[in-house]
This record gives sequence, structure tokens and C-alpha cells, in this order.
Amino acid sequence: DLKAQIVCWTLAMLPVYIIGTVWLAEYYGVDMAQAFEWGVEPFLIWDFAKIVVMALVTTKLWSYSQPE
Repeated sequence: DLKAQIVCWTLAMLPVYIIGTVWLAEYYGVDMAQAFEWGVEPFLIWDFAKIVVMALVTTKLWSYSQPE
């Protein structure tokens, strides 16, 4: 199901965002809000677009692999 795929792919990205934001904040000595603004915010739209594409692809592939 497409909705479940989008949720799964989004949840898979959360650790990447969290670890990256913490690392950026520590490395540059800025607060988490600034690190989020620099390291996550610019990529949210494109990452969500990739998530939707991947969800569509995986859902379609799985539908072909299911026995009828």
C-alpha cells in the first residue's frame, strides 16, 4: 500500500536527519535549530519527492511480484 510505503521511507530518513543535525550542531558549535536550518530544511522537499517516487516504484514492483 502506497501510504504505508511513504510512512516507512519517511521513518527511515528520520535517523539520517537526526544524526546529521546533531553532528552539524556539534561540529560548527551552533544550536540545533540553526543546524536544522542549514542541514535539513533545504533538502526536505527533494527528499520527500524521492520518498514518493520510491514508494510508487516499490509498490508497483511488489504488485508485479505477487501471485494472482
